[in-house]
Amino acid sequence: MDIIQAIQQRRSIREFTKKRIPANVLKTILECGLQAPSSKNSNPWFFVVTKGKTKNQIAAWIEENAKSRLVRGPTDARTGKMAEGAFDSTAESVTTIRSAFAYIIVFNRGPLSGGKDEVLKNPRGGRSLYTYMGEIIGIGAAVQNILLAAKSFGLGAVYMADSYPAREAVQKALNTKAEMVGSIAIGYPAYSPKPRKIEKRLVTTWETAKKKGIRMDNFTAMRF
Repeated sequence: MDIIQAIQQRRSIREFTKKRIPANVLKTILECGLQAPSSKNSNPWFFVVTKGKTKNQIAAWIEENAKSRLVRGPTDARTGKMAEGAFDSTAESVTTIRSAFAYIIVFNRGPLSGGKDEVLKNPRGGRSLYTYMGEIIGIGAAVQNILLAAKSFGLGAVYMADSYPAREAVQKALNTKAEMVGSIAIGYPAYSPKPRKIEKRLVTTWETAKKKGIRMDNFTAMRF
């Protein structure tokens, strides 16, 4: 499978068979994640691969800690409420983790920014946040590499942010100050997902000889 096929055919898989993933396959998938680009080549990511009882313990922490949260989903900072169009998928994510062969926990080491807590304490006029964003984008690239590598091996995987409620328990158990930012469930898919219907829009603009400079009001939605 070439890279274009992997990108176009990849889907988030949330239910898996009990088939074991060979250790060398899992290792190769993780190594693909480590090949991702990052700001200043800082490699901000840190991955912990869990299976069996450890994986299920984390699922239990997520389930338990989510009960005390008033908002269980992406939060709109302007209102403190769940973002429009978002929904609570905690229960589904817990089931997915238990079904997966392996559960990869994704951390940000904060090599440039010092991590989220430092950024919140010392915003530096927004510079700290911008630096932190660079780390998260690099981690996102690593996660995508892992998802695409899994697809190329015939595996299914899904990136989840519903691990957030368990972050303190996980960080304490691992005795790490690195920030847990997400997780990936991975295994052999128990079903074949339908092709995803996407909105084929190009939200960009091109500078031409007749249109000097780029302005936000030039942005258009162009259908293919």
